[in-house]
Amino acid sequence: ATGIATTYYAGDGHSGSTLGCVAESRRLFGSSRFRLGLPVVATRGVPRCGTLVVVENARTGARALAIRADAGPYGCYRDSGRTVELRCSNGRRAAIADLTERVAQEIGARGHEKVRLRWR
Repeated sequence: ATGIATTYYAGDGHSGSTLGCVAESRRLFGSSRFRLGLPVVATRGVPRCGTLVVVENARTGARALAIRADAGPYGCYRDSGRTVELRCSNGRRAAIADLTERVAQEIGARGHEKVRLRWR
């Protein structure tokens, strides 16, 4: 899948205190608590929770491994790319994935970045 990825963090108004894939997070990380240093990617559907995902920055080619352990992005975006609200009344769900700060830093993402996601 190719599209825009956003970076999310605790307290941004769009992330919860726990990861959406509770059972897989507990099994893989020992807890379902959201933490910045986790190598997590959030998607709205595929791949399944617990899947290892290669996240590639389309601009630079930099890659990182992440685990699909959360659901999202559910923020709504205006044409300017700014996150506006959880409900999509006057915007669109433009992003295909949310990246934790760790994954974003590993691929050099700058907030809203075009990425390629690959998994088996």
